[in-house]
Amino acid sequence: MIEEKIEAAFDAYDQGDDKEAYRLFDEMKNELTPGTEDYVTYQHALGYLYITEQKFDTARAHYLEMLAATTAEEKPAILHQLGTVEQLDSEFEQAADYFQQEERLLDAHDVESFAANYYAQGYTKMLSGDYEGALLILTKARDHAQDEISQAYAERALGELYAAQSQPVEAKDYFSQAKKHFRVAGDEVGAAEIEMLESIIFE
Repeated sequence: MIEEKIEAAFDAYDQGDDKEAYRLFDEMKNELTPGTEDYVTYQHALGYLYITEQKFDTARAHYLEMLAATTAEEKPAILHQLGTVEQLDSEFEQAADYFQQEERLLDAHDVESFAANYYAQGYTKMLSGDYEGALLILTKARDHAQDEISQAYAERALGELYAAQSQPVEAKDYFSQAKKHFRVAGDEVGAAEIEMLESIIFE
């Protein structure tokens, strides 16, 4: 039920009807009980909407409020979202801090979550200009990847990293591998985005 309402809200947003999207989120808030699994799902979805709209201050406040009231089990996911907000807002030092906090709380056996965390940390280092640090941790993200999509994103990031260092041979190799993984996963959009990126970088 909650998933259907969230989908309807994002459909409205995609069609340009922001008011309807927020009306549906307000409706969900009034119907749900704080602390339940559905309420947490609603909170994450609302935070994602704020991020999509680049309302970084609002998203930041939203996730900090969630963090203050959450259980230990939920903390890593919220810290990851806070790191994402800071990364998108070019606050790379704060983003790195949140991702490092998340890493320390992850279950040692949760390889998939470590892959996502390493990717986020590595991409943040790349954006901040720490190419050596980015290479080390993006390689860890690739090695921890448990599926084609995770592998594709790590290799795309490595391609971007080498392109930023004017190493086109290595960049093209990683982009090629990333496209292959996206296509195996059936994600033609992901592959097409890399081709567009290549046309810009290597024109």
